[in-house]
Order: sequence, then structure tokens, then C-alpha cells
Amino acid sequence: MATFWGILMDTIPSNIMGRASGIVNFGGQMAGVVSAPIIGWLIQSSGGSYNSAFIFMIAALLCSAVVTLTVKSSHAVGALPSKA
Repeated sequence: MATFWGILMDTIPSNIMGRASGIVNFGGQMAGVVSAPIIGWLIQSSGGSYNSAFIFMIAALLCSAVVTLTVKSSHAVGALPSKA
């Protein structure tokens, strides 16, 4: 989680950092709320096997990795700040 926050802080402009942090935090909390019933349903519908739950978590992890890798920085690497 700490790595993701580092990516977030390095890729967004400072004037929207608070709002963006709140949105990301909200998304993480909603994922926790939504995933628990889904995992419970998967375990129940598979007769008590946890395999489908683990497959679901792996799929969610892969989706998160794809989204993270598509984030583009709004700052050029190595660029000097402009003088206004």
C-alpha cells in the first residue's frame, strides 16, 4: 500500500493531492466492503472450497496492477521546475 501512495503522490499535481488521496482511499475502502460478500458467496457456491475466492483475489490483484501500470506521470522525469 505504501508503494501505491508513493506512486500517487509522484504522479498528481500538488493542488489536487488531497482530493485525489481521498478518492483513492474511498476506492480502497469500497473494495473491502464489496469484496467480502463476493468472496463469501464464492466460497458458499463452491461447496466450501476457497479456490474460487483465491482466484477472485488473484484476478483483482492483476486488474489493480494493470491499472497502476497505466498511470502516467504529469511531471517529466528529471525536468526542472519552471520559473514563473
